[in-house]
Amino acid sequence: MVKQITPNIKLLPQIFLAGVALFVTAHLLLFKLHLPSRYTNHSFRIVLAIATAIVLCITLDAIFYWVSQQPSSKNRRISGLIIIGFLGILLIGDMSLWKIFPYADYQKGQSPEVYEFFAGKPKDILIASLSEEVNYIPTFSQRSVFFAWEYAIPYHLGYYNQIKERAREFISAQYHSDIQWMENFINTYGIDFLILDREAFMPEYVLKNRWLRQWYYQMGNQIGINLQNGNLPAIVDTINKCSVLETEKLWVLSAKCIGEGRSKKEE
Repeated sequence: MVKQITPNIKLLPQIFLAGVALFVTAHLLLFKLHLPSRYTNHSFRIVLAIATAIVLCITLDAIFYWVSQQPSSKNRRISGLIIIGFLGILLIGDMSLWKIFPYADYQKGQSPEVYEFFAGKPKDILIASLSEEVNYIPTFSQRSVFFAWEYAIPYHLGYYNQIKERAREFISAQYHSDIQWMENFINTYGIDFLILDREAFMPEYVLKNRWLRQWYYQMGNQIGINLQNGNLPAIVDTINKCSVLETEKLWVLSAKCIGEGRSKKEE
């Protein structure tokens, strides 16, 4: 089988080295060449899969050749049965592996109806949320989000500090007892839609949400105490009226509706 390998095998180390070179270059020119990991995540998986297949084929061929060279048919049968049994144990011995293999660590969006909803809206809309589902909206809906965890990688503090401040302001507005805070936030930044996790007003959510967990002692702890004491934030009262889409895990609220509700009450 080794003889079947052609000179094209050189493509594998070339792809590997090109990925490493671009990975280093992307660090030197941060954000001008996208995130550095983009140049190694996918190329390394491809190289590893192909190289592993080649090694396995050569190894199996060598084993079967060794079996065929046994001096007697009895030895060949015994050796063959041992090898088949060993391979069988590797392949089906632990069936749980089949549930996760191959594990490529690809991220999956869980709310297709939400992505479809925003994809049908004007392209200049802006969406704010603490939910991790906003990570997928730019990809699946091609719409802008005000901030999202996936884009909060602090390679550059000038960039990250803006994202961090946006998140902190939104947390304060979402969990404040006065709806005016949310209205000011919406008007200041031109937010069109809000996405709320249905668990967002449960005390345990504070420890599950990455943003709240990050600032637990500065903000999250007090929010958790308020929720435990039954002090729900003002935005809860707007959910029934301003919800434009509901799923099993999410509420999508119209930001415009939140402001209109207060105006009508004042009138």
